[in-house]
Amino acid sequence: MTQPTLLLVEDDPFDVLAMKRCVAANDLPVRLECAADGEEGLAALNRLLAAPHPAAVFVLLDLNMPRMNGVEFLDALRADLRLARTLVYALTTSNDVRDRRATYARGVGGYICKDAIAPDYSDLAAFVRHFVDLVTLPEPGQP
Repeated sequence: MTQPTLLLVEDDPFDVLAMKRCVAANDLPVRLECAADGEEGLAALNRLLAAPHPAAVFVLLDLNMPRMNGVEFLDALRADLRLARTLVYALTTSNDVRDRRATYARGVGGYICKDAIAPDYSDLAAFVRHFVDLVTLPEPGQP
């Protein structure tokens, strides 16, 4: 089974470290890539999709970032025909209804408040594992 890539677009180094620890501690079947803002996130997506046999990619997106924030990232993503169908989940500290509306209007698959996940990210780990189980097909010849 080819591991999907989880692209974390997040500027907070503590949240990045927490996600890296979460992936390792829970043996999540993903390849974790990180980008510090929306511009780096778009560059990473373009690089990942340019690979000869690109794996499935999904994004966990912070909203409040420098240079290019999460909403700007979503606008650029949806405007690019190659990237437009990329699955994105907002992962943010914002519980503001305006942010929720703005991201859902731009086609996010879900909105996750960081306060709602367990301190050790175990809830997020379970979400990622279930998501991968749902979207990953076995290699030919395997059940």
